[in-house]
Amino acid sequence: MDTHYDYEIDMVLRMAFGRAVPTCPIPVGLGRAERYRAFALDDPEGMLPHRVVLARYSPAEMPKAFRAFTVMQALRALRYPVPQVYYLGWGRGMSHALMLADFPEARGMDGQIHAFFARVEPHFAQTLAYLHSLQWDEFPDLPVLPLRVAFDAVATYVRESGTSEMDTILDWLLMKINTVRELPYTVLHGDYTLGNVLAERMWIVSVLGWENALLADPRFDIGYASAALGAYGLALSDRFLAGYEAALGPVPDRDFWDVFSALRLLVRLDGFYDNAPPDQLEALKAQADPVWYGLIEFVKHRAHI
Repeated sequence: MDTHYDYEIDMVLRMAFGRAVPTCPIPVGLGRAERYRAFALDDPEGMLPHRVVLARYSPAEMPKAFRAFTVMQALRALRYPVPQVYYLGWGRGMSHALMLADFPEARGMDGQIHAFFARVEPHFAQTLAYLHSLQWDEFPDLPVLPLRVAFDAVATYVRESGTSEMDTILDWLLMKINTVRELPYTVLHGDYTLGNVLAERMWIVSVLGWENALLADPRFDIGYASAALGAYGLALSDRFLAGYEAALGPVPDRDFWDVFSALRLLVRLDGFYDNAPPDQLEALKAQADPVWYGLIEFVKHRAHI
């Protein structure tokens, strides 16, 4: 076991529950092991949760920890399916922030994108629609992201560092941006993908990964989920959008938001390539290139370019 987590889970359990119990590490799923460790708790008294997940945040990431905590607490009050948080505080030597939360006994994607989507398809879209339809007396304290701010940041990156493919996509978006009118802001997940949900059979029981939550036009979430699915096949995106629109009605300027979100994902991938250690670049490209080309094909269908 990682020695940091070995010490920290004992300390945090004592802080959260007043006592420590024997723990056994359990898998957290692909792509989550860098930040998270999960544990089964052997509690003979039966008073503690069966499974918990411990997240560690570096000093630079501490705002993300508090953002996730803020929105999860607010959403639990409205009975939205998010984990219960048992502890948020400092780690050993106050060098990291730690968050301990419930880890439901449910299944994640585990790399099986098509199979998992086929199982949760209707409820995946409905769960996002439910988030966007929540009635708030007062919004939680989250960052606000206007479309123009996000768009200008992406455009600057593409013009300075992008590829000819990204330049072409940006040119198409620039012809559309002035006709897009923002919808009323609401709470967004910020990274709503299959990798951030857990399900029991066909039902989403927990939405994870709230570190990028924000207040903005709901189409940031819709387009991001649509493009992330579209990278693995246009049919997945179409089925997700059909499910979302069945719940909340037509999505205005849908193609613009799909293409803009695909470009945001391409920028993100491009950044991974630039920041990858040289000895890991080839392995990273082998893993990410199919997603890159899938996004390009998705844009061709949505923008007809």
